[in-house]
Amino acid sequence: MVGFLLGCLALAALYFILQFALALFDVNHVRFRAPIAVFFLPFIAAFVGLKAGPEIFLLVQDNLGRAGPWARLILIGPVFWAVVVVAYVLVFEPFGYRISEDEWLLVAKIVLFPTAVLWAGVWVVAKFIIGK
Repeated sequence: MVGFLLGCLALAALYFILQFALALFDVNHVRFRAPIAVFFLPFIAAFVGLKAGPEIFLLVQDNLGRAGPWARLILIGPVFWAVVVVAYVLVFEPFGYRISEDEWLLVAKIVLFPTAVLWAGVWVVAKFIIGK
């Protein structure tokens, strides 16, 4: 089940990355053909998750079990931020009743920019200040 959900998330991420690239280069009304194999990504991820799930679970438990609260916050904080932003957009409708693709792109930027700044800041602190 988790593999299927991760595959669906990967498929949605590919879509938003493609939309971001099209918006970045100011390309409008472009039709692109996706290979049919892309739509099997959730099922492939579900199969891999079924086979490798127990080992991945133990690996995550071993690594996050030793991680402190700050490391967990840095990993889980962006997920919480994304859920809060999307919930705000869906509940309060700041863009109106119908949200266009450009506005969803703005929401993606609002979600991804603070996450990128947080992770870049953590990397700089870990690399140059702490020296790990």
